[in-house]
Amino acid sequence: MSKGWVSKLLTRYKVEGQAAFGPRSRRRESSPTAIPDHVVEQIVRLRKDSGRVRARCRPAHL
Repeated sequence: MSKGWVSKLLTRYKVEGQAAFGPRSRRRESSPTAIPDHVVEQIVRLRKDSGRVRARCRPAHL
């Protein structure tokens, strides 16, 4: 283990106690490049509204 890792664990232990040694997610807490929620809602609504048109344009064998 590196000095930096041990230092980080000690700091976590001082703040969190035994919970510092438990498993942690590496997932980011935010996604800065994510599509905003209002845009996603708009896309879903448009797809839902145009679903009937696309179904008629689809080839019969699909």
